[in-house]
Amino acid sequence: MKLTRQALLASLCLLAAVGAYLLTPRQLLADLEPVNLEQMVPQQFANWRALPQNDDVITSPEQEAFIKSIYSQVLSRVYVDDAGHRIMLSIAYTRDQSDNSGTQSHKPEICYPAQGFQIVSNQQQDLRVREGQWQIRHLVAARADRTEPITYWNMIGIQPAVTGTAIKKAQLYLGMQGVIADGLIVRISNISEDVADSFVIHSEFIEQLLHGMDAYGKKRIAGI
Repeated sequence: MKLTRQALLASLCLLAAVGAYLLTPRQLLADLEPVNLEQMVPQQFANWRALPQNDDVITSPEQEAFIKSIYSQVLSRVYVDDAGHRIMLSIAYTRDQSDNSGTQSHKPEICYPAQGFQIVSNQQQDLRVREGQWQIRHLVAARADRTEPITYWNMIGIQPAVTGTAIKKAQLYLGMQGVIADGLIVRISNISEDVADSFVIHSEFIEQLLHGMDAYGKKRIAGI
């Protein structure tokens, strides 16, 4: 028996609906591979140690409330080394990085201007450390009272991503497996007008941090 045109169209629509349903991610990666930032990130490694207070981290009550409404975990620490260098480490984690979740990671080049900073430099770089390599972004944020060099990258699942294209690609890769991507943003910064030297210190800090972490932590923090 031949299908009428209307019946054929109805069948195709039904198949499309079933296909869309089957391809819709439903399993959170956050449940499959849990993240606990406090446990994953060591308080002390190499010649760096976390200070008991983190007053140098730029926050305000309003920002804290906003951050907590987006992220399920936020780790903020200030580390100091034997030479007296201070590094601010901030890692913010969200369980659902999908486009319609309302909890996507917010980039520093958007957040810092809201705090009165001007982004005077924004460059994408390849970071190479002994643990591996991936793409990061170097920013320089400045206002009248301080200059803050910033190194950051996003993680979508276990994929580093600093561009919109890379983020979408990582989301799609997990989505094709029926998995909803989680995400985090890793930010390393310090207060210094010597930008070039600061980025060297950032790289050394990242390398030593990763060397002090276990394999699972390295995978979730940097995809290596």
